[in-house]
Amino acid sequence: MIRPDSTFKNSWDSYVLLVSLFASIVYPLSMVFELRGFLSSFVLYSLVNLVFVLDMVMYFRTGFINRGKLDNNPKTAGKRYLKGWFSLDLVAALPLWLLAFLIPGAAALKILRLNVLVKLLKGNRTFRRLVGTNTNPALLRLFLLVFFILMAAHIICCFWVLLGGIPEESEPSSQYIRSFYWTITTVTTIGYGDITPHGDRQTLFVILVELLGAAMYGLVIGNIANLLANIDVAKTQFKEKMDKIHAFMKYQNIPHSLQKKINDYYGYLWESRRGYD
Repeated sequence: MIRPDSTFKNSWDSYVLLVSLFASIVYPLSMVFELRGFLSSFVLYSLVNLVFVLDMVMYFRTGFINRGKLDNNPKTAGKRYLKGWFSLDLVAALPLWLLAFLIPGAAALKILRLNVLVKLLKGNRTFRRLVGTNTNPALLRLFLLVFFILMAAHIICCFWVLLGGIPEESEPSSQYIRSFYWTITTVTTIGYGDITPHGDRQTLFVILVELLGAAMYGLVIGNIANLLANIDVAKTQFKEKMDKIHAFMKYQNIPHSLQKKINDYYGYLWESRRGYD
């Protein structure tokens, strides 16, 4: 059995996380811009699936912490994994991309290769565990929020290209950049109107993205305001404490000279011990 906090396990989880990020970026792109060569794409997809299958095997052989103690029993570890992340890992490891190879020309089947994206849900937890407690939780949440917004924009951009994209752009790189620009302006509710939908499919997709963008915009603004307010927990708590002290001194009509001494004391306490008495 493998210890959950061992160097080998942390290294393997880091590697799986990198593969998941790579697949989450490349697979949507390959859905609209085919990889060069049948062999190269087949080998790439096979290697990614192999890593995900090995990751599942690894979790069956990894112990876990149960009530503060290490549990290395293979049966209990397997049952715990089956009740937890097994379903999502299985979906991500299924070689659904084979259907697009077996039935060429079926554009709808290309979407099935995006099953690897569910691995990112687990990657979020893995990244938090690997970073540890040394990183500011508010900064970590802000980083993950920005990452998932950009990842959502990347996927929306690829679907826009799949539905026709921008007809006047012939180069794949220009097609992607212009489509990504359209995605950002639409999701952020700016919408300059210089890129408009063509046909019913793109129009319906734009309506869906606009509804998603409105909800996402409110979510982002609310989260960023909350994160910035709590980015320094010690300072936030200190300010709340000072507000209570000022209210008390005003209510009790404390002389201004004594108020100044009290404020100087708490100022010294913040400078020397971050407000902790």
